[in-house]
Amino acid sequence: LRARKAEQALSAFADCLLGHQAVVRVEGRLGVEGVQALVSFARVSECLRELDLSAADVGGASGMLLLREISMHQRSSMTCILPESLSLALSEDDVAALRRGEAVDLSGLELGDADYDMIGLLLSTNSSMTSCIVAASPLPVQAIRGAVNLKLRDRGLRPPDAFVVAAMLKYETVRSLICVDVSHNAIGTTGAAAIGNALASYDSLKILNVANNKLGVEGAKHILELIKGHRSAV
Repeated sequence: LRARKAEQALSAFADCLLGHQAVVRVEGRLGVEGVQALVSFARVSECLRELDLSAADVGGASGMLLLREISMHQRSSMTCILPESLSLALSEDDVAALRRGEAVDLSGLELGDADYDMIGLLLSTNSSMTSCIVAASPLPVQAIRGAVNLKLRDRGLRPPDAFVVAAMLKYETVRSLICVDVSHNAIGTTGAAAIGNALASYDSLKILNVANNKLGVEGAKHILELIKGHRSAV
């Protein structure tokens, strides 16, 4: 199934597949609605022998959370091949704790892009979470969520912290940021670039302070390019 048609196709074929041993392979970008259809189909379809999603783009952390439900609740008679992007350093316990808003120390994990995306989604949608340790210092989650003036100056932040901040900004529903101050930290070129990229859709932004972050010449050039392409007068 091509991902664009997955949702409609699964609904149409559900009755036809009854009594048969089916192998379903999905390619391309699914999106959250397509993933929801797959999860529902996999739960109720007794005929499904194999669900191959290795070539599917599940659409980020939202789709990943849904698909993990398939792997957690799949029947013993069904094989589910998930995308490589679902290979997270985060354990099931880590994800569950973040969902519940519990204090979590993730500083010992080798986190990847998918992990940061997942953490950002869970932190941005859980109003009870107050802080989370990603690198060394606690990340003030409540100060980031829904902020107008985001002040993270001299917080001991490192690149992993910046990646989580960027992911949280990506999932914010209210985008009213005017000022972002992440100066006097150690987020480096990659961390500053991640935050800068995440702010591209914030039309309200007026001030971005990344001073004293060991950006180097190339890092400074990258930030300047981001500012030049921004839609507001940063």
